[in-house]
Amino acid sequence: MASENLKNKKKLIVMIPAYNEEKTIGQVIKNIPKIKGIEVETLLVDDGSTDNTIKEAKKAGVTYILKLPENRGLGVAFKKGLEKAIELNADYIVNIDADTQFNPKDIPKLLKPILKNEADVVICTRFKDKDNLKDMSLIKNIGNRIFTTLINFLTNSNFTDTQCGFRAYTRDVAMRMNLFSRFSYTQESIIDLTFKNYRIREVSCKVKAKREGKSRLVSSIPMYTIKSIIILVRTIRDQKPLLFFGVIGVTITLIGFILGLYMVINRLLGGVTTYEPLIAITVLLLTIGFLLIILALISDMLGRQRRLIEEQNYLLKRMVYDRESK
Repeated sequence: MASENLKNKKKLIVMIPAYNEEKTIGQVIKNIPKIKGIEVETLLVDDGSTDNTIKEAKKAGVTYILKLPENRGLGVAFKKGLEKAIELNADYIVNIDADTQFNPKDIPKLLKPILKNEADVVICTRFKDKDNLKDMSLIKNIGNRIFTTLINFLTNSNFTDTQCGFRAYTRDVAMRMNLFSRFSYTQESIIDLTFKNYRIREVSCKVKAKREGKSRLVSSIPMYTIKSIIILVRTIRDQKPLLFFGVIGVTITLIGFILGLYMVINRLLGGVTTYEPLIAITVLLLTIGFLLIILALISDMLGRQRRLIEEQNYLLKRMVYDRESK
C-alpha cells in the first residue's frame, strides 16, 4: 500500500539554473520546503560554472545535477533544465534563481493556483507589493515596467511583471514550450504560452531587491535592453508573422501611395511637372510594400505549418516520456 501511494504521489521538481553561485546555492536548496502530498526534488542546472557551485549543491542535498559543458546562457540552461525535469517525470516544475533573491519558502504559494486547477503557469510578481520596490533601482523599475507594458500590448494581457524568473509550470506546459533564445527565457516564454492560450496567473511574493553577487543577465543595462528587444521582435515575428510583416508592408505601401497621389494631384493642378526623384522613391516604396505583404501571407502559411509541427513534437514528447515513466 505504501509503495502504491508513493507511485501515485505527484512530483515537483524545483529547477535551479546556476552559474558560479557557490556562495548562495546551498542556502537556496536547504530552504526548499516539503509540501504535503507531493514528492519534492531539486535539480541544479549548472551552466558551466568554474567555482564550487556543484560541490556546495551536493553538500546541501541536491537531488539531481545537470552539468552543461560550458556557459551557454540562461536561456539554454532553462530549456535544458525543463527537458531534464520532464525526463525525471516531474508533474510540476518550479524555476527559481540561485542567488537568494527569491524565498524558496514561497514555492507552495506559487504552486497553489496550479494545484487548485486555476492556472497552468504561475509567475511571481514583484510589483504588487510596494515593499519590494523600496530598494529597487529607478532604472530597473522603469525598465521592467516598460517591457511589461510592451508585452501586455503585444499579447493583449494585463501582467504586472513579465521579467521575473520565479515561476511554476505544469508538465503539459513544459512539454509545449518552444524556446530559442540563449540569452533569456522570460519574455519569450510568456509570449509563447499566452499565444497558446494557457492560463497564466501572478502571485505576489517577497523579493530581495539586491541580489548576492553580480547579475548574469544585467551586467550592462544597454546590452540587456538591446538583447531583450531582439528577443521580443523575433518572438512576435515567429508567433504573428502576418501582423509583423503585414503592418510594415501596408505602412510602406500607404506611404508610397500617398506620394504617388500627391504627384498626380499636383500635376492636375498645374504644379511641378518633373518628379523623377519622387517617382523613383514611390515605385521603390510600392514595390517593397507589396513584397512585404506577399511575405506576410507566405509567413502566415508557414506559421500554420509550424503549429502543426509543434503539435507533433508535443505528442512525440508525451509518447516518449510517458512510455519511459511506466
